[in-house]
Amino acid sequence: MKTAAKFSFGKLPSKKIIDMHLFDDVSYIEEGQVLSTLKVMQMESAHANSLRYSENLLPLLGSFAILDQLGNSYSNSVKRRYRNPHASGIKKCLYYFADKDEDDLEIKAIYALRNALVHKCSLVAEEERHKKDRQVTALFINPAKHRYNHGV
Repeated sequence: MKTAAKFSFGKLPSKKIIDMHLFDDVSYIEEGQVLSTLKVMQMESAHANSLRYSENLLPLLGSFAILDQLGNSYSNSVKRRYRNPHASGIKKCLYYFADKDEDDLEIKAIYALRNALVHKCSLVAEEERHKKDRQVTALFINPAKHRYNHGV
């Protein structure tokens, strides 16, 4: 039975590891080949964007995954640290790199949309404190790119 190879990223300078993650599709190190999950997600989202029945939802979900990965991996040394270290990578990414405040309404709306899609496969979001009362706080509508004629 084969065992997984152990990659010794500790031998590599931080800049090389970051470059591999952000810019390289495939990198080769002493122990073998390294694929950037960030680049894979970008390529898969671009591919899904060209498919009629995948062009709306899948690239959006891929974008959320990319934001989450970047926000959990990097910070902006010019800005103060995000108050909640356990916050979503999406919130931290938008704070650090989209010039938004931590309590910005756009960040809250984007995160609510992500939660509605991922957790409920819905375009309706309920605010956490109102779940018991089932109070809807956001309704997201995607204007269709295509008009379908179903004979109606």
